[in-house]
Amino acid sequence: MNRVLRNTLLFSLGIVFTFYFYGCREGREKYEVATAMEMYESTAKMVIGETELSEILDLQQKVMTNPTDRDLRKKLGMVAVDTVARVILAVGVGISNPEVTSPLLQKQQARQAALIDAARWTAYHLQWQKDGYTTNFGQISAAVPGGTILKEKILPNGRCVILMQSPLE
Repeated sequence: MNRVLRNTLLFSLGIVFTFYFYGCREGREKYEVATAMEMYESTAKMVIGETELSEILDLQQKVMTNPTDRDLRKKLGMVAVDTVARVILAVGVGISNPEVTSPLLQKQQARQAALIDAARWTAYHLQWQKDGYTTNFGQISAAVPGGTILKEKILPNGRCVILMQSPLE
């Protein structure tokens, strides 16, 4: 009887330790991945709150309404361009054609328009980094490097807002 009890106890302890060590290993991997992501996010300015996103969007709108105001462009650049991490943040806003009746097609059109808008702002930031913010808004045509979508939101009114990060080259 002692032998059976001992084997059962050893088997039970083996299972408990297996789950314990597996659980610890899994938790450690998750922690390591989370720590690596946090380091990357802070370096690449991926951790951006709604306040910063709103500030970028607000400044972009002010630049559009005052295309010759160099100080506004500089202020936007200070918020949207991280020269240490070598990244540009741009917010794109898109709406769909009001005549489109398909909700799926409306979302796709709004998303595409938001991507184009974010790419346009990225092109301006690249130009302004080269020329010291002298080029007025509305006066460039340029190719834009690929970007990464950090945040994307479809608003209740059907607009799409995208926060895009692109390399500062």
